[in-house]
Amino acid sequence: MTDSVSRNQLRCHADVEARVERRLRTLARHGCQPAPASRVLDLGCGGGDTVSSLLLRDFDAWGCDLRFRRGLNRELLEAEGRLRPIETAPYRLPFDDESFDLVLSDQVFEHIQNIDETFAEIARVTKPGGVGLHVFPARWRPIEVHVLVPFAGVVRARWWLEMWARAGIRNVHQKGASPAEVVERNSRYLRESVNYVAVE
Repeated sequence: MTDSVSRNQLRCHADVEARVERRLRTLARHGCQPAPASRVLDLGCGGGDTVSSLLLRDFDAWGCDLRFRRGLNRELLEAEGRLRPIETAPYRLPFDDESFDLVLSDQVFEHIQNIDETFAEIARVTKPGGVGLHVFPARWRPIEVHVLVPFAGVVRARWWLEMWARAGIRNVHQKGASPAEVVERNSRYLRESVNYVAVE
């Protein structure tokens, strides 16, 4: 951890700590246990909670995203330059070549619209011999995790979305919304914000 961000300034949710622990165990099971002080990038870092957890574990952690969400330490991490916006024209991660030993993402790849550019940028910022761990839901998951509609990762027809909206299926942001409103929101979200890439 750098001198500028001290351990006693950081707070972390227990669920984030548990998720980071699971990711580190996954890496260890595959023979990729990063050493303390390894430089780690959280791609699609949201509010920086994973970055905070990694800093508390003595990793040299950084995060980037298109837009930042609320996070326990977001303002502090942004002020220290540990959270940086992704450049979009042209698409570029805001870090030098070969900067990171480990690049992580959690529930990010299903939202990425420019997969090829993103992979190229991950490769560019990863050190030779570095590793990546990217966790995301499957396209054929029985319940699509964002809109909670069965198989909406594949079936996006309005009649399908309407059937489930009329049955009362709502995510946390849709409580009290009419079926028509839910269909419109889900259709737009699945069209504009979710990109389950078909793997052949």
